[in-house]
Amino acid sequence: GVCILMVGETMEKEEMRDMMVGDPIPLISKFRLTYTMLLNLARIRNTRPEEVVVQSFLMFQQQSEQPGLRKKLQELKQKYNSVLSSNVLAD
Repeated sequence: GVCILMVGETMEKEEMRDMMVGDPIPLISKFRLTYTMLLNLARIRNTRPEEVVVQSFLMFQQQSEQPGLRKKLQELKQKYNSVLSSNVLAD
């Protein structure tokens, strides 16, 4: 991609360095499929609403986060079970 940087006189050297070589800000989709959008899509094209949802960037983000969330869920379940079993043994 192309980046055009317009630096003002008020920008500090550290701030510019962080912007150029620092960690990028994650792109989070704000796309929300509404009923009106679905009606317009059904009227304009011969598409199924499921296709629009599957092809959206929000769906892509959610699917890419699933493995990490499932792993975290398993870890929390194990921790919960160990705490529960230690409480039962203590009684």
